[in-house]
Amino acid sequence: STSAVGRFDVVVACDVLYNTDPGVYPKLVRTIASLLKPAENDSGGDGNDVGGQDQEGGKLLLAVRWRKPNLERTFFQQLVDQHNFTFQLLTPHTSCSTAHHYPTLKWQNYGDETNRASNAY
Repeated sequence: STSAVGRFDVVVACDVLYNTDPGVYPKLVRTIASLLKPAENDSGGDGNDVGGQDQEGGKLLLAVRWRKPNLERTFFQQLVDQHNFTFQLLTPHTSCSTAHHYPTLKWQNYGDETNRASNAY
């Protein structure tokens, strides 16, 4: 178990899934969980939150471009199953001139062939 000393309120990650073998996802999940400050009353690093919600514990700000969604979804599922992460999709203010380029699908929907919105993406 890692002590809370040296854990962070925020961890920023970008393209950590790019061209990655899914076999490294468990190590990446453990590393992220070990870097984030645990929520109060939580000694194991679980209960971390993603995307800036106002809750106790560290936050992970993760930027991802979906390339192999069926594989990459397993990374997110591991964060949920093993460390109780929750996710919030961040989008820019609607007056932003590039707002139409931002995704609206949640991680569970990317690459899901039964999801109409994913198929249109």
